[in-house]
Amino acid sequence: MRRVTHRLGFAAVLCVFGGVFAGAPCAGAAEGPTYLRQGESVSRMVGVEDIAVRGQTVSGRVVNRTARPLRNVGLTIRSIWLWNNEKSPGSDDLSRSIVHRVEGEIPPGGSVPFSYSSLPVASRTDGRYETKVSVSEFEEVP
Repeated sequence: MRRVTHRLGFAAVLCVFGGVFAGAPCAGAAEGPTYLRQGESVSRMVGVEDIAVRGQTVSGRVVNRTARPLRNVGLTIRSIWLWNNEKSPGSDDLSRSIVHRVEGEIPPGGSVPFSYSSLPVASRTDGRYETKVSVSEFEEVP
């Protein structure tokens, strides 16, 4: 079976330094070629919708906009610390980022729910967290 994996961000930098540009096969993939996509084309293929943050939990739906099943979807969940006084911020960077793997296969045109329950808690009063979720990688099943 041929596997097509889409990796974004840092993986794109690694492939470029390996002599391959975005959109071309990335050498060294064990089970098949890896293809890179840039920003806008990815959002046409897979998206994150209905994002809700309640306490330490973020949830939503991952939507497959392709004609093929998707699996191994990686979501980058960023908890960005925003200071109340951005002109004079503190010296601590309390922002955090993790990659959360969505279980199972997403059928063409379908969606699956996701939930992650270890967001940081603001134990301070001089700022707040803002949570952002984006797709960082996925595989198309041929």
